[in-house]
Amino acid sequence: MAKVALAIAIAEDGQQFEPYRTCRRNMNRERTTMDNEIRQRKNECYSDVESGLWGWQCKSSMIAKENCVLKCLSPACYELVYESDPLEEGEKDFIRSQEYKYCMHRAANTGLHYSGHLFRLEKVDSQCFKDKLYRAG
Repeated sequence: MAKVALAIAIAEDGQQFEPYRTCRRNMNRERTTMDNEIRQRKNECYSDVESGLWGWQCKSSMIAKENCVLKCLSPACYELVYESDPLEEGEKDFIRSQEYKYCMHRAANTGLHYSGHLFRLEKVDSQCFKDKLYRAG
């Protein structure tokens, strides 16, 4: 009985809602929006590398291009995850790619994200997401 009372709350207008599900739904929506912004920015970084803004060494191979794009997207996260051991030809490092993605999300949510260009992901205002980050960190 107590679990049911905790899971369902009654709003001021009398409507029932489930805070956990609402919070999860908002987190998923915010994560999707952030993923789309990151994807868009990554495409812009690919364009910058292709145009030569990052130098000839970034165009020397596919893996060099990928390293430059990751550095363009977030120098702080690149430094943390890849700088000591950059990706090599043929390497697929799922664990580090997830760490990089987590770093991007974490940096964006704490307002610490920066890059070599004038771009910044917006800070998420959802209190449930902030609480989740504090518990995870």
